[in-house]
Amino acid sequence: MDNQLAAFRHYVLTVVQARTTNPQHDYVSALIPAMAEAGIRDPMVLADTIILLFADAVENVDRGIASVVQSLLSNPDQFAALRGVPERTGAAIEEALRIESPAQAIARVARSDTEIHGTAIKQDSTVLLILGAANRDPAQFPAPDRFDIARPRQAYLSFGKGKHSCLGAQLAKAETEAAVAAFLAHAPNVRLVDDAPQWLARPGHRWLAHLRLAL
Repeated sequence: MDNQLAAFRHYVLTVVQARTTNPQHDYVSALIPAMAEAGIRDPMVLADTIILLFADAVENVDRGIASVVQSLLSNPDQFAALRGVPERTGAAIEEALRIESPAQAIARVARSDTEIHGTAIKQDSTVLLILGAANRDPAQFPAPDRFDIARPRQAYLSFGKGKHSCLGAQLAKAETEAAVAAFLAHAPNVRLVDDAPQWLARPGHRWLAHLRLAL
């Protein structure tokens, strides 16, 4: 795996270097001047940023789709309600991503000394934001542990918020909605094989180890 990552990193770095001297009509070419404007000119930092975006766009979306399916099948009443009103697919996906967010935490660095609810945070300190906990805040979501596709749509934080929002949030939602719509259409008798989901021991993520289905 380390060799594969090193080879992929070398490939992306080669692309970054090529686009730096010969820009094309692609995302990498657009990212280079944007990061330079922010004071980031190290090609390796650019390459690692692109790898992070690539990984999030593939793995988190795949795992998010699995979590949506698992949440629906674990709640037969909600699954039946969605089949009766397929227009609620978008709401069902948002509720599933709220209750089982694929990304559970993100790190930030304080740019200055600050205080939050009586806790002092020094400049340059790392702060870990637990998105999974925020998404189940009872002050924001009544009965937060209940999966409810009819829940009023609110600002859950699975994709971040404001200028710290995920770049691919809309694409990820569209991909997930298309996958779930196809799933509903082509798997009318699907059921879970395992009653209790098993999660990977992975810090910062909430990813199913597997999703076994009977069709």
